[in-house]
Parts: sequence; C-alpha cells; structure tokens
Amino acid sequence: MMKQKQRIVDIGYLGYQRQAGFTLIEIMIGLVLGLLLLNAVIQVFLSTQQSARIQQSASRMQEDGRIAMTILNRYIRLAGYQSYPWNKADTGWNPALNERGFAAVAPWLEGQVILGTDGSGANPDSIRIRYQGSNDPAIATCLGAAIPPVNPATPNIPGIADIILDLSAPAPDGARSLSCRVAVNGGAFTARAPMVGGLENMQITYGLSQGAGGVDSIGRLTGGANLTYVTANNVAANGGWDRVIAVRIELVVRSDQDNLTLDSRQYMLNGVPVNPGDRRMRYVMGTTVNIRNKVR
Repeated sequence: MMKQKQRIVDIGYLGYQRQAGFTLIEIMIGLVLGLLLLNAVIQVFLSTQQSARIQQSASRMQEDGRIAMTILNRYIRLAGYQSYPWNKADTGWNPALNERGFAAVAPWLEGQVILGTDGSGANPDSIRIRYQGSNDPAIATCLGAAIPPVNPATPNIPGIADIILDLSAPAPDGARSLSCRVAVNGGAFTARAPMVGGLENMQITYGLSQGAGGVDSIGRLTGGANLTYVTANNVAANGGWDRVIAVRIELVVRSDQDNLTLDSRQYMLNGVPVNPGDRRMRYVMGTTVNIRNKVR
C-alpha cells in the first residue's frame, strides 16, 4: 500500500499578507507637518488678536481725544462770556453786586478772562477760565452745576464761574485724566473732578494781540490783529493776559495697553521730540481756539 503524500499548502496562495505599520521616517514627517500646521494656526490667531487689540485701543484713544478736545473747546470759547446787559459805563453799575465787567478780583486783573500755568519740565500745563452764567441752565460749570447769582437780593444778575482745567496726577501706569475744578462768585474751589481719561500730556500756548489797542468797558480787546504765541510763563512779557485772544492746545492721548508697537516711537510735542520709553500707541491732537468774547 502506497503512503499518501502530505499536502503542503503555502498560506501565501490563500490571499493572506503579513501586517505592517508606519515606518519611523513616516511618523517623523507627519509630526513635522503637524507642527508646521499648528504653528501657522497659532500665528494667525496671534496676528488676529494683536490687530484686534490695536483697533480697540485706537478707537478708545480717538474717543478720549475727541471728548477732551470738545470740553476744552467749549469752555475756552466761554471765556469772557457776559449775559447781563450792563457794563461799567452804565448808570447803576455796582461792582459789589456783580462782576459783569470782570472787575479786579485776585488773582485776576481788570478785563482778564484767561489765565494759565506752565507745567515744569515735561509736566502738563493748566488753564483757568472766567465767564458769567445765565438765568437759564444753558451756561453751567464744567461740573454741570448752575451758576448762582452774585447776590441773592438780585437774582436776575447771574454769577461768575472760575474754572480750572488740567490733567490729574498720573496713575500707577502713567495715565492722566482731564479734570475740572470750579469756584463761583469768588468762593473756594471744589475738589478736582476727572472728566475723561487716557491722556498723558497737555501743552498750551497763548495767542496775544500785538497791535495797538486796549480793553473797552466790558473787557473786549480793541485793535490789534497780529498774534504772537507764547507759553504761560512768557505772557506777561508780551503784553499780559488781557491781550490773549486765542489759545493753542496740544494734547497727547495714549493707549491703556502696552506692547502695541514694535518699538518705542518718538513723537513731537510743541516742537520738542519726546521719547516715551514704552511700546504704547500715542496720538498728538492739536487745535487753536479763538476767544470770541475778547475780540471787538
């Protein structure tokens, strides 16, 4: 009897294959591509975030600057405003009852409606303004309060407001606020009240009429059209405060956030270069305001 031959079947012929995974090189290539993609996503995110911070800060700075300039413009234009129809040449004028002609009351001289102080070094300047109220709430102080009459016995004669606009002491991050102090009818000044923040510096020069002329009976300048702009410290040497008919303001607005620019950016303020030493955004806003009530 013949022995039956053993059949040997190669499993390869039955369609089976040996299992195999990724090689080390393929894994490393995948990791590198993933890191490159992740880096691109992170860069887009950071760029978008920085753009949003810059845009938000710029909008806030523009808003703060516009509000501050509006306040300064409004009250500088009110300087010398007189609502009561009398003047010192009228019969019945009584300086004890009213200051319609802005009489000499310390530290004011006759006809003065603007005073200022020059900040030492890089400190901001301040401006002091005097004007008369009205018998309606249209003319108020910078704190929004009505101006009471000089004498309660003559309620139809509005009182005199004396306001100071300046920048507050810097906060820990260096930011300042435009602030207001008020005194009415020769009384004491109120505490400083902040009105708008985000400011850093304010420099003021005063335009003095250099032509011939004087001050009339109600405090208006007569004659003289040529203007010379000087700082507060030099007003006396150029004719005095009663000859000021214009005010030029330069206001530095800064961002709340730091690290918004690539490096520290120099800017010009009142013709002088300033190096801030940080990476905040800054705008220098300027305007010239005519004192309409001082020109005849």
